[in-house]
Amino acid sequence: TRLLSFSTALSLVLLGAPGVFASTCVNCRPPISPTRGARAVESSSSPSTRVLSFNPTEEAIRTRPLAHNDVSAHEPLTNAERIARRLPPQRPAALGRRPLRERTRAARDDDHRAPHPRPSATPCKSSPKRGRLLAFPLGFVSHATNEFGEYVMTSNPEEALVVVLKQCESNSAPFEIQTLNGLRDFSLLGGTVGFGSTDDDLSNGSFNYAYLDGVSSVPHGPARDAPNGFTAATGVEEAIESALWTVTEEPLLTTLHAQWINADGRPAPDVSLVWVTDENAFAFTSDVDAFEKAFGRAQVVSLLFIPDIL
Repeated sequence: TRLLSFSTALSLVLLGAPGVFASTCVNCRPPISPTRGARAVESSSSPSTRVLSFNPTEEAIRTRPLAHNDVSAHEPLTNAERIARRLPPQRPAALGRRPLRERTRAARDDDHRAPHPRPSATPCKSSPKRGRLLAFPLGFVSHATNEFGEYVMTSNPEEALVVVLKQCESNSAPFEIQTLNGLRDFSLLGGTVGFGSTDDDLSNGSFNYAYLDGVSSVPHGPARDAPNGFTAATGVEEAIESALWTVTEEPLLTTLHAQWINADGRPAPDVSLVWVTDENAFAFTSDVDAFEKAFGRAQVVSLLFIPDIL
């Protein structure tokens, strides 16, 4: 088995696209303040005028900072990762030192106890995969968030969000993504219904959207109210989905897709992930054209999983 470093794996994925990040540094500036306007709120100068806002206005809410995890403190490196970094492997855990007589007596006592039924755990069919998320062709999903609790972008791999794919079934079965160095209190990467959306559904002909956000775990299905980064930062209640990820796998390439579920229980059509430049945020939408007409320029990105070790 050949181990490849993260940088080597990334270079293989980006082969043929040198310098793609040469002029990209979208997170080198402070988060952009929201545009003037509010969701379904009348303009103060003209009560009959209603304007859209991707995020709440500064006049309407006061955001609060959210705590983030340190990936090194959250999860130790595996032996494979330590070897790849030229570190010695971890020593095996010490075995119990009870005298043989005590261990034999304990085993005999267990044999005479009445058996208790135990639920059998369903084994995961695949090992958890740890890596980073590349929003191709622009940059990486950052471990940082903007003032509204929404994940932003970075051109520096060292500042990328480190994630674990919690995939236990087939590639088509939706699963959750755990974040290791993202929002501390919302350790799953999911979708939060957008402040400017008219309802929780994504559909063709609608500008509705959802933020790429830190969320809690909720059952797979239509969006439901649960704690999330956006609500914690703004105080505005919005519904979320967490188990919405599927993958397609090719040699050296794993692409993540969002399967947003509408209120009728059916997957939303044609869901795209876009980078909204003027809002310094990612969003899911089913109609990029309608979204851009409402909220400004948005660039579609492909979300690629770049494993730490191959």
